[in-house]
Amino acid sequence: MLDVINNLKLSVGESRRIDCPVCNRQNTFSVSNEDGVLLYNCFAASCKTAGQSRSKMSAAEVHQYMRNLREDHRDPEFVLPNYFTQSHPDLGTFADRWKIPVHELMFDVKDHRAVFLIRDGHRIVDAVGRTLRESPMKWKRYGRASRIFTCGHSDHAVVVEDAISASVVPTITSKLTGVALLGTSLLSEHIEQLRKFATVTVALDPDARDKTVSITRQLQTSGLAASAVSLKDDIKYRRTVDTQMIINTRRA
Repeated sequence: MLDVINNLKLSVGESRRIDCPVCNRQNTFSVSNEDGVLLYNCFAASCKTAGQSRSKMSAAEVHQYMRNLREDHRDPEFVLPNYFTQSHPDLGTFADRWKIPVHELMFDVKDHRAVFLIRDGHRIVDAVGRTLRESPMKWKRYGRASRIFTCGHSDHAVVVEDAISASVVPTITSKLTGVALLGTSLLSEHIEQLRKFATVTVALDPDARDKTVSITRQLQTSGLAASAVSLKDDIKYRRTVDTQMIINTRRA
């Protein structure tokens, strides 16, 4: 199997999806080169293949890697648009619907969106907005930061799909922090951001079970204490069976 992985000759930052060399299922085997470490896993439910292997980096890749370590990786500067406001009747209605704190939201007057601010500590580095009217673009990312959205102050993260679900998590129990991938795949930057949590639970929507398994294995092979739960519905809808499952993750 390692011969198959090494023969892909992936550059740093490159990833590839191929047929699994163990279970032979088509297009289920993911391999990525994260700073010279090859992370691999099969996300077929019945296949447990996952792990990591050190790759040989070329001189050019070593040079680039060391230069990247020296560079400042702070997120690009983000300035709140002047059409953001903290007060609008529709914002209160939106917050009441999902039972989330309205004071943590802003309102995009121009595009009629409820806006969730993305922070790095106390610094606002980006924002994502949910439309409150008919629109082909349900969510809008305002900046260019490669950062996940978090809501809560616990050291146990629950990874969900969107910012509404992430905001719902700490209202179920303050012992959990909601983390939203915002519809993207798990990036190496996201893994580094998740390292500040002692425990990570992946709880994506039921129609994303393959993604749940894949992300959980990526986190585990990266050394994080990660596990997954299988929800019956999106956590934002607060089904009793799901909220109890989320609460139990903290006790595990």
